[in-house]
Amino acid sequence: MNYTIYRNGFEVHTMRPEGRQEREIMVKDQVNLTFSSGSPIHLYAGDYIDVWVERYELYKYADITKENSMHYEYSCMFVAQYYKLAKWKFRGYDSANALTLPDWEITTDLQRLAEIVVSNANRLDSGWTLGDIEPDTFPTFLQFTSENNLLLTLDQIARAFKTEWWVVGKVIHFIKRSEKSGHNFQYGFYKGLDGGLRRYNLSEGEPFSRLFVQGSEQNIPSSYRNGQKRLQLPIGTPFLQGTKYGPDEIEADVVFDDIRLERIGTVTSTADPLSFVDTGIDFDINLQLLPGLTPKVSFLTGNLAGQNFEIAKGGYNHTTHTIRLIRNELEKGRILPTDDLKPEIGDTYFIFDIEMPSSYILAKEQELMEKGMEHLAKNGAPKFAYEVPPDHFFFERNSTLLTLGDT
Repeated sequence: MNYTIYRNGFEVHTMRPEGRQEREIMVKDQVNLTFSSGSPIHLYAGDYIDVWVERYELYKYADITKENSMHYEYSCMFVAQYYKLAKWKFRGYDSANALTLPDWEITTDLQRLAEIVVSNANRLDSGWTLGDIEPDTFPTFLQFTSENNLLLTLDQIARAFKTEWWVVGKVIHFIKRSEKSGHNFQYGFYKGLDGGLRRYNLSEGEPFSRLFVQGSEQNIPSSYRNGQKRLQLPIGTPFLQGTKYGPDEIEADVVFDDIRLERIGTVTSTADPLSFVDTGIDFDINLQLLPGLTPKVSFLTGNLAGQNFEIAKGGYNHTTHTIRLIRNELEKGRILPTDDLKPEIGDTYFIFDIEMPSSYILAKEQELMEKGMEHLAKNGAPKFAYEVPPDHFFFERNSTLLTLGDT
């Protein structure tokens, strides 16, 4: 099959190469080609080819072997457009709402982080947009440094939210990719598959039959469960039992830091930059204080998203459900909150460094068990992958296209 290399829409060279397309979710998407020419060809980074309706750009200068003055061998690696994300840094917003911070941290959900990724990509390029995003993700704490480029950041974010990233053109997605392709292939003449089927073990973890499950350390009192530092399964359930794969029990541990002892609150009114009201608070914070700790508020959304503030001593009025904060003094004389950056109606937050009421503990332990059972069902059994060779003539004649994640 002939392929054409283009530069800025103009044809550079047409050849019938040897090579292969290699695609793996969150790992690589590239085309490696070798071809010969009777004369020298000048190829530059950014030259591109189209393979199965996908565009691939020349990643670096081609390897060239000159056999003689009329025979040149070329070896090229073309990559998906998203590889250029490795060239750009991931910056955070400064106080002027500009993307300049090389070292920063934030507590937020996947949607907000994905928006910051796209904004960074459009700092140096244009046309980058968001695609499908895992819905209703829990706010998570992440730290970034000057070492973070955008491509590495995609990995960090996807792992933090236990999902996958993938890119089509300039559309960035953060969601596990699994779509029904509608295709049905069989062995036999002109049915889609050539002979041969290979099954092999996946290396991502051994099977297990007994699962110990823990949650976050947040708001765990010293008296909890004989000194346990993390949220545990309900009393009477020390572990989850699954199917045995062999004569012996195989034990495994899992920690879900996103299952925390906390209540997500919403600001219902404000009085001044340091005070806000949440009429939904159903317990007295003053009765839940922990020895030696000052209760704190962490904002999840709004102008103060990702910021933590101590609650002033005696700063909670349970009659009015009012919380009063202590102002943070930041570097270079900056302070928060201010008249412009302050709690607003509709902002969400949670309180930490307190002892949550027992009703919250029981509810979170049950939630932890449900998530543990889901993990056991999904990951306890042995994992296999299957390789089936396609009938290339069938795919070409029927214009059959498969993409990563198709089932």
